[in-house]
Amino acid sequence: MSAPVLFKSESYGPVRVTRQILHETAAKFAEEEFDRHGAAPFMWLLGCQNGIVWIATDWEDEREKAASLAFMRETAHTLGADCYACLAEAWVSIVPRAEVEGGRLVQPRNRPKDQRENILMLISGNRNGETGHTRYLVTERRRGPNFLGPRVDIEEEAFTGRFFNILGKQP
Repeated sequence: MSAPVLFKSESYGPVRVTRQILHETAAKFAEEEFDRHGAAPFMWLLGCQNGIVWIATDWEDEREKAASLAFMRETAHTLGADCYACLAEAWVSIVPRAEVEGGRLVQPRNRPKDQRENILMLISGNRNGETGHTRYLVTERRRGPNFLGPRVDIEEEAFTGRFFNILGKQP
């Protein structure tokens, strides 16, 4: 695992940074990175009053992902972050209900390529519990850079998981 890296920090002057500002800033960054490089780094944006702190994290497995999340929780708490956004690529798949209920769930990362899709997910949240979720399908190419499909904003679903409450109580 690479150590977390301060990517940049920026001030929005007198404007207080909101979850919505972070969400749109992260989406624009992801789209530009994919246009330029065919990928985007795992990135966290922390909204701290009128500033944004950008931190790049990287992970290769579940242990490293847990360590990155713990680091970001502590950093957000230490900086007094009001809101956050996170960008990461992820594998997703649709599985039969029987597989889930029968306790035989195979994680998407362990499924054959024809049974999973690669997405770029963008998650944002604030101290009031408001969240945002955007997904892009990532088209992988054998030659040339990967590219993003259309932006899909998901506003009406309730989400849970490790990425959806880094500002709240520790799990």
